[in-house]
Amino acid sequence: MRCALPVALAALITTQLLATPPVVIAEGEWGIELVLSNYYPVVEQGSAIQVKVTVYHKGGPPSWSVELYLSPPAPPPGVAVSFNPQKGLIASTSDTFTSTMTISVDESVEPGVYYLNITAHGYWVEEEYGGGGKEWHYWHYVSMPLTVRPRGAPDLVVANLTYNPPAPRAGDEVVFRASIVNIGERDASSFLVVFLLNSTLVSSVLVRGLASGAAVRVTSTPWKAVEGRYVVKCVVDPDDRVEERDYYLGGEQNNEKEVELEVAAKPSFRLVVEPGSKTVKRSRTATFKVYGESLGGFRGYVRLRAYLLNSTSRVEVALSRDRILIEPGAGMTILEEDVYANLTARTFEDTAIGNYTIIVEGVWEEDESTRSRAN
Repeated sequence: MRCALPVALAALITTQLLATPPVVIAEGEWGIELVLSNYYPVVEQGSAIQVKVTVYHKGGPPSWSVELYLSPPAPPPGVAVSFNPQKGLIASTSDTFTSTMTISVDESVEPGVYYLNITAHGYWVEEEYGGGGKEWHYWHYVSMPLTVRPRGAPDLVVANLTYNPPAPRAGDEVVFRASIVNIGERDASSFLVVFLLNSTLVSSVLVRGLASGAAVRVTSTPWKAVEGRYVVKCVVDPDDRVEERDYYLGGEQNNEKEVELEVAAKPSFRLVVEPGSKTVKRSRTATFKVYGESLGGFRGYVRLRAYLLNSTSRVEVALSRDRILIEPGAGMTILEEDVYANLTARTFEDTAIGNYTIIVEGVWEEDESTRSRAN
């Protein structure tokens, strides 16, 4: 959106009425200063706005007579400006002149930006003995942009923002949904709806218009969750395609909504082999117990595989079962044997003396990316 800036100018003219030496102007501020309560007024077609005008005594003569008016060029037909009061006196440097400027815009005025040259004219006549004297004039004006917006406009609001699943874990596919409502008086043309995570764009959806009073449900593309804390934000019409009710006021404040999101760690498991080591003689068998510990609420069946790190035919390893159940707490399983497997390592007469490492791997049957390994 283009931003129009007000421009302030001042001018001083001294008119010598009699042939007397000019008065020396002391160093410092001099003249008058025009100040507005609103430098960027926005008016809807067929309505009006009021702006407070204050004129300050900045120095020079003891007092200033002040008159307010518009300098050329004149505003377009249908735009009327009045001051109440239009004239006044600033009696001293501690005094001010205050007026109310009313800007009225007819319904026939085309929407757009127009400039008004608000002018304050200060003058003072220095009386001299015997008549005559010196006359001082000072002008200060502000070129103020007036924005005229259409009567009635769309107004897009993010009414609701949710995500599913409601308690996601790392690795889950999460979708975000937002309800967009047009609470304005006119239909809205096409616009974008974007979803952001910690200010990073994750999805963008095009809505091909929305009637006045209507609502639409927008769903993002799936996002694969990563463990952490996030701020989810939905913004409607981020590139200002639709001139809404607050468009000319510098920010469509109801066009976004945000919620907090926490993604927990992905449920997983850890395989445990007990004891951690054993010493056996040749032709003997060592027995170990293999079970799993649930991490993050994990529950499921895990396929097991056991093998020697350094392959040899003279040590045989075997599992009593090829799958076990791993769950968060004890006492939930009907058959206790489901939760562990016996691992045996058999040696022979000719098995070489030394250390052997047995590897046990576990893979979740529902997601092979969830696995663990123990030795």
